[in-house]
Amino acid sequence: MGRAVFSRSAVAAVAVSMVIALSACSGGSGSQGSGDETLTFSTGSELGTLDVVADQVNGTARRLLLGSVVEGLTKVVSDGDKLSWNPLLATSWEQVEPKRWRFKLRDGVTFHDGSTFDADDVVWTISKLADPASAKDSTLATIAGAKKVDDLTVDILTTVPSFFVDRTVAAIGIQPDGWGKDAKAAQNNSIGTGPYKVERVTPAHDTAVLAINDKYWGDVNPYYKKVEMRVVPDTGARLAGLRANETDVAFDLSPDLLDAAPATVTAPSTEIDILRISDAKPALQDVRVRQALNYAVDRDSLTNHLRFGFAQAPHGQGVTPQVHGYNPDLEDYPYDMNKAKELIDQAGAAGAHLTMMCVTEYYGTLGTDTCQTLAASYEKLGLDIKVQLLPRDQWIAQGLLAPQNKVPAPDLFYVQAGSGTLDSTLYLDNYYTCGKVRATFCDEKLRDAAKAAIDLDNVDQQAAAYQKVHAMARDLAPMVWITSPKNAAATQDGIHGQLYSDAYTVYWYEWSGKK
Repeated sequence: MGRAVFSRSAVAAVAVSMVIALSACSGGSGSQGSGDETLTFSTGSELGTLDVVADQVNGTARRLLLGSVVEGLTKVVSDGDKLSWNPLLATSWEQVEPKRWRFKLRDGVTFHDGSTFDADDVVWTISKLADPASAKDSTLATIAGAKKVDDLTVDILTTVPSFFVDRTVAAIGIQPDGWGKDAKAAQNNSIGTGPYKVERVTPAHDTAVLAINDKYWGDVNPYYKKVEMRVVPDTGARLAGLRANETDVAFDLSPDLLDAAPATVTAPSTEIDILRISDAKPALQDVRVRQALNYAVDRDSLTNHLRFGFAQAPHGQGVTPQVHGYNPDLEDYPYDMNKAKELIDQAGAAGAHLTMMCVTEYYGTLGTDTCQTLAASYEKLGLDIKVQLLPRDQWIAQGLLAPQNKVPAPDLFYVQAGSGTLDSTLYLDNYYTCGKVRATFCDEKLRDAAKAAIDLDNVDQQAAAYQKVHAMARDLAPMVWITSPKNAAATQDGIHGQLYSDAYTVYWYEWSGKK
C-alpha cells in the first residue's frame, strides 16, 4: 500500500514566497522597535481549556499560563545545559519518608482574585491532579496526593519512592481551593499567583491576552506589559506572520521554516520521539518484529533532512544523558533494512496489518511527516501500515490515554516522551510496568525489573538499576526510539527569551526586546 511522502523543502519555498509578499506590503505592527509593550506569539495547536491542572496534556495552555499566570512550588532554572530548581511558592522542602515530601509555603502570597495562598490551595490542586480522571502529563503520574500539616506546610505523597519531587512540583500550577468546580469558569479563565493575569480570551479560544499583575508578590519586572497568544494552525502562515512583523515569536515551526526565520531560540530537550508499541497483535508480540521496526529507522536522514539538524540520537532509550538512570553504554539500532526484512520474514510477519496513530497539529507538520516517513519505510518491509492522523483531542482519548479509557490502543502510537524532571522513574513507571495509563506493552521480566528498581530507596543504587532496565528494554524493543528533538522557537531579531528542556515551559516575564 503506497502513500505520498511530502517534501518539506517544497513547503518552505511556498512559505518563504508568501513571506516576501507579505513583508513588501506590511509596515509592521509587532512590538520590536515600535515602542509597543505587548509580546505577541503564535502557536499551532488549539488552546482548549485554561484549567491546566485538569488537563495537563494541554501544551498550548501550559505554554501560555504555567509559570506566568499559575505558579508551581518551585521553578526550573537553566544555565546552559544544566538545570536546577529554585524556591517559588515553597521556600524550602525535605524528603521526610521515601514517599513523602514536606514543603514549607511562602507567606503573604495572594491569588489574582484577592484570596490568600495557603496549604488548602496546594492540597486542592494536588488532589485534583491525582484524580484518575485527570488528563495528567506523564511527568506527574506518580503524584498520589497531598496532606495539610498547617496553614503554611503541606506534605506531598507519591505512589513510589521519589528523590526528585522538588522538580516535579515545578510543573504543577497551584490554583485556589475549589477552582474548577465551575467547569465553565475554569474553561475560559485561569486564576493563579503569577506576575501575569488573564485579561481576555476569545470565545473561539484562538486568541488570549495576559496583562501585568500589579499586585504580584515577587520581585520581578516584566519587560512586556502584555502577552498575546494567537492560534495559527498553518505552519507557513505562522512564519509569514513573523516575517511580516505581525508577531514576535512563532512556535511549532518545522525546522526548515525555522531556518527561514529572522532568528531562533533553542534549548536541549529531554524528550524522545517514540512509537509506543501495543502487543495486542500477534505480530508485535514477536521481539523480532519490534526489533525490525527499530532497524528500519533511518535516524540520520530524519535528523538531517526532516529536522535540519535540530535533533540528536536517542541512544536506544527513552531518556537523555542528563537524566537520572541514563545508560551511557547503549546505542541506537543501526539503520539496516536488510536486517529488518530478514527479521520480518523469520517471524512470518510479512503482510501484517498495523495501525499507526499520529496527531495532526500537536507536534506541527513535522510529527505527521515523521509518521509518513516511518510508515513508508515499514511498508518496504512488507508490512501493511494504516496511518491515522487525528486532531489532538481524539489522539489523546483514542491513543495516549487508550488504556485509561479502556479502548483498543493503536498498534503504533507516535508521541514525544521523556523527563523534564531529569528522572527515569516516571518513564519506567509509565511504559514498562504493565497496565499503567500509558503502557500498551507488557513483558513480565521487564516489569519486575522496573518495579524493583523504582522501589529502591538509595539514589545511587537506583541509578545503576535503572541503567540495567534501559539495557533490557533496548533488547526487548517495547517501542521505537526515533530522535531526541531540540526545542526551538522562531523570533524577530532582538527578541530574547529562555526555552527549557520541556517544550511547553515558558516564563514570559523572562522575555525582552532588549539587545
